[in-house]
Amino acid sequence: MIPQEIKDFIYLIKNGRNTTSYKMVWAKALVEIINENENIDSIEISMIAEKIIGYYWDQTIYFDLNQSNNPNSPPTIISIIKKELIPRWLNNGRNKKMFYYKAKKSLETSLPKVIKSIVVELKKMY
Repeated sequence: MIPQEIKDFIYLIKNGRNTTSYKMVWAKALVEIINENENIDSIEISMIAEKIIGYYWDQTIYFDLNQSNNPNSPPTIISIIKKELIPRWLNNGRNKKMFYYKAKKSLETSLPKVIKSIVVELKKMY
């Protein structure tokens, strides 16, 4: 028997109004959080937001990938990361090509605000 939580998540994936890559990063974040915390009872949306920052950071700053059919209108979460985190990183003279897990410690003062902004966006989606 499939747990109700899994059924609910599958429903969101199939029926959510979002058409960007957000659905896949939600799924990836959930799987990673559960894998890292085997005995976890609940997952805070801020935990998901932080994982999503890492995924989009790597795609944007390291691989320079676009996540939109229209480069002039990227998904909101990517815009938040590009506006709030990447300039702080680059303005401090750091190497542009750095994976998030290596850059994270240097971004700690900016992360709470960015996580909060992304949580607001995630809550709008579903």
